[in-house]
Amino acid sequence: MNTELNEFTQNDLQLLLHLQEDPLQTYSKIASNLGKSVKTVSRWISRLEKNKLFHPVRAIFNYSLLNLEVHDLILDIPSLKNVKKIESFVDNFPYSLYRVRLNGATNGLYIQFRSPLNTKSLYEDIINLMKKEDLIHNSHLFTSSEPTITTKFNLNYWDNNSMEWKFDWDEWEESMYERNIEKLPKIRKLKFIESLFQKLDKIDMFLLRLLNENAKMKLKEIENRLKKDLNITESLQRLSERVQFLKKNFVIDYRLYLNRKVLDIYNTLLLDITCSENIISRLKSQIFLNPPPFPGHFKSNLEKFLWYMSLPATHFSKISSLMWKQELKEYKVSFVDYSSVYSYYFWEEIYDQDNKSWKVDRNFIYNEPIKYLLD
Repeated sequence: MNTELNEFTQNDLQLLLHLQEDPLQTYSKIASNLGKSVKTVSRWISRLEKNKLFHPVRAIFNYSLLNLEVHDLILDIPSLKNVKKIESFVDNFPYSLYRVRLNGATNGLYIQFRSPLNTKSLYEDIINLMKKEDLIHNSHLFTSSEPTITTKFNLNYWDNNSMEWKFDWDEWEESMYERNIEKLPKIRKLKFIESLFQKLDKIDMFLLRLLNENAKMKLKEIENRLKKDLNITESLQRLSERVQFLKKNFVIDYRLYLNRKVLDIYNTLLLDITCSENIISRLKSQIFLNPPPFPGHFKSNLEKFLWYMSLPATHFSKISSLMWKQELKEYKVSFVDYSSVYSYYFWEEIYDQDNKSWKVDRNFIYNEPIKYLLD
């Protein structure tokens, strides 16, 4: 049991889990669910915010609807000096999404980029440059046309009395094999709609950034940020229309990022697995239909999958046992240094207003960023 949990009441934890499940719900709805007054819920949330027990709600975009795709890059790096140099490059690369340090099967970095379509060769060029400069030992560039499956905290498996997660991995594994593999569901990928994308302009791109920062930001604050950052003034009514359009057409979820110590979630794993298509299909369907109650994401192609998941340390052996039972061709487990996590907000400067498209000129996406690798 995590002794830090003793600092919080069961009501505090129940409130956090309700917020995680539906971050945009109103105080009155939370109060009704918890059987408390709106005033009480408001006081609890204010106290939790003051103690930094959770971060602002962030909008999660469907990048395919924005004509973008996500590339995952795993780098094996020989020294901390090189790690820092590559991190500096990622910090200054216009399409960066996420980076974190890894230890274990891979010692280096896990990086995600959200990029215009058909730019995979750009990352191959960057990898080749890193090798030429002796910055990395090995690399794995992972791209998938399949939808990413995401999971999040599920309060139904949290025991407030024992302050522990009660999730049976053996039962979960057993149910995975009960399904007929020929009848496993196809996970639908949303398609890019040109007419919707063409309605966007630079103001909308800036609003996407603000939704990415804080999806509950008040319209008045959005108005002030727009005037301060872009020197543009718009009426609150027009801003409201824009925000609603973006939420309706490009946002697929909202996430409240909790202080993981509260829920005994200190540890994150990255599984990098090569195996048969049947194993991938069965595992992917199980995660989709019966998601584990821990935050993470699962990405796959025909022969590989990446499974990134935060979970209690006591559950590591269960995941390891589950993987070893499969007929895997390659099995790599790396531990994520969560203190080194860095996420990048959506950046409006990647949008070419004149051409109604993403910027892909060589100087912008290659020549300027690689200077940080060559210093």
